[in-house]
Amino acid sequence: MMGHLQVSTSLGIVQRTVINMGSQSRRPTLVPLLTARYKALLLSWARQHYHWTVVDWKHVAWSDESRFQLYRTYARVRVWRRHH
Repeated sequence: MMGHLQVSTSLGIVQRTVINMGSQSRRPTLVPLLTARYKALLLSWARQHYHWTVVDWKHVAWSDESRFQLYRTYARVRVWRRHH
């Protein structure tokens, strides 16, 4: 029977390791919630363009994507991202 290796670590050790790998902790970007009115506008727009073909979409200039949340979270959330 093989023995099990037990490793003890702490949050601090994990955080230092992640930092040494080139990441840092940040608060996540706050994004606006979708209101009922905005949801209705998006649905209306989608229904108006449902029939569009690939040729139609090739005439659209696309810009940066947007992020949104359906529900607001109040927990103290942190995200880890690489340094730029």
